Amino acid sequence: MTYIRRRKDAFRYAFSGIIASVRNEHHMRIHLVAAAIATAAGLYFRIGAMEWVAVIGCIVLVMVCELFNTAVERICDLIRVTQDPRIKYIKDISSGAVLLSCILALAVAAAVFCPKLLC
Repeated sequence: MTYIRRRKDAFRYAFSGIIASVRNEHHMRIHLVAAAIATAAGLYFRIGAMEWVAVIGCIVLVMVCELFNTAVERICDLIRVTQDPRIKYIKDISSGAVLLSCILALAVAAAVFCPKLLC
């Protein structure tokens, strides 16, 4: 029974982290709006199963990168409150991962939705 309770608690903590990120992080809310738009467009254009896999995969990838970026930034802020070029480097790399995932998401959106808009 204690194993099941620990798993239940783990899921609760994970969902709590996602909700906290949406409430507290402006960029996560932007990603959520973009995800809603992509989902609405997918429903409107009735995209195929593999297109859904690509779109949902990109949505999840961007949000996962944003969650990790937020965690890295918060840890860095706890470690060093003053300016430090090493901390800046770490934060820049972390935000770079978010940027690359957003570029991929835009490329996938263009590949999936542009042909449907041009028809």
